[in-house]
Amino acid sequence: MPVSVKFDDLRDPTYRNALRKLGNCMCFESTKVAYDVGRLVKAILKDEFQTMVELEEQLVKKYAELDDKGNLALFDTENGQKQYKILDGKEEEFAAARKEFYSTVVTVEKNPIALRHVEEAGLSPMELVALEPLLTDVDLRIVENPVTLEK
Repeated sequence: MPVSVKFDDLRDPTYRNALRKLGNCMCFESTKVAYDVGRLVKAILKDEFQTMVELEEQLVKKYAELDDKGNLALFDTENGQKQYKILDGKEEEFAAARKEFYSTVVTVEKNPIALRHVEEAGLSPMELVALEPLLTDVDLRIVENPVTLEK
């Protein structure tokens, strides 16, 4: 059963950090589970992330200033970092194209991870939520110990 990954999720540091935690976790009940998790993490962080970065650069090149060699012309920002500049009059078109680009969903032909296999991985609640599309056996209707907030 393949999993779906949105480019927008791949940009999310919480998502990537959670995947790295899983990829480095020595907490799985069997070598097979560890191997399956490792293959999924590699497919997403290496293959799909690299593809997204390359496609994103092509998209930016369509709307940004380029140097003599056809590379992105980078400019210094106020905080000393390098930044590309979108061509005048193309900002709205670029914003729409980028929004559509980040909504791209790719299919990864690897098995999803059962929630029970990540219980000992030390993931934060936000990391678990970020990885939800990759998890199976998640039943959000069942809460064994509901949290009660006191006023």
